[in-house]
Amino acid sequence: MPDQNESLFDTENPQEKVRRRLSGTNADRLSIAYRGSALDQGSMDAILLSDGLKGFARCLNRVAEMRLGSQSEFRVEVEGEPQAGSLELVLRFLNPLAENLRQLGKSELLVGIGLILSISGFTLKDAGKTLIAFYKKLRGRAITNETDLKGLFPSDFPMDPAEFVKIYNDPEVQTALRAALRPVRQKGIESFETRVNRKPVESVAKADVEAADAAEMEAIVSDEEKVLDVEKASFVPHLAWHLSDHGKPFDAKIEDPVLWRHVELGDRFGYGDKLHVTLHTEAERESNGRLQITRTVTKVHRIERSTGVQKNLFPDADQ
Repeated sequence: MPDQNESLFDTENPQEKVRRRLSGTNADRLSIAYRGSALDQGSMDAILLSDGLKGFARCLNRVAEMRLGSQSEFRVEVEGEPQAGSLELVLRFLNPLAENLRQLGKSELLVGIGLILSISGFTLKDAGKTLIAFYKKLRGRAITNETDLKGLFPSDFPMDPAEFVKIYNDPEVQTALRAALRPVRQKGIESFETRVNRKPVESVAKADVEAADAAEMEAIVSDEEKVLDVEKASFVPHLAWHLSDHGKPFDAKIEDPVLWRHVELGDRFGYGDKLHVTLHTEAERESNGRLQITRTVTKVHRIERSTGVQKNLFPDADQ
């Protein structure tokens, strides 16, 4: 059996090593596992397990898309192996590129696939340098300019730190990673692991998930001044507007009576207009771990028309 502590690229035949990892042969078996007393019979609620598997698969696919492009979707096949106190799922990556790796040199594609496996938690040598490890270390928050990047990235980090930050901070990666960890919130399920030949590489405990949940709630600002782009207006008070904050779309109702008086008088707004507003945000954690966020515009201070700035559209709004 090969030494699992070696790099994917420090052998004479890295193509074959990466191919084995992708195909899940006995020599290089990759798996994820949920552990806890609720799994003593080696079984788990189907919906809960489905949430976790879909989350992990989507995380891998998004990382592959960002690293290699849209042509390299990783379809993941799983095979369950129940054990007392855990449910281990063996992964096989059905990317058609896997069988062609024997013909590839040490190309950008080969290196890219190896890096995807490394940062996803499937190389023992790179334990602590993965998306999961950073999620634990940062309690799920994004890597920002204020973060001490020098302390976060050791000299032997497997990829360019700037590229890793882009992948880690990607909203789709973050959402999918949280979904993969969703079963750990369930009573009796205590941890999630990535494994190589049954050896844990990365592990996330219930306390880690709870710490990330708390940090996510703490980061929400309840009331803030914003400039929002109108993507679709609604002229019925009980319906939400479709707005965008620096390219991030969301729906929000507007509860400013002054705006609705102007709408009654025939004023109209549309795509391209900008609203200077006070935005109120509330969040509630659902039982399945999803964060339900509700946004409301409580006051519209000014509107910039797409054809030019219109100052003090509501002269009595702040009176």
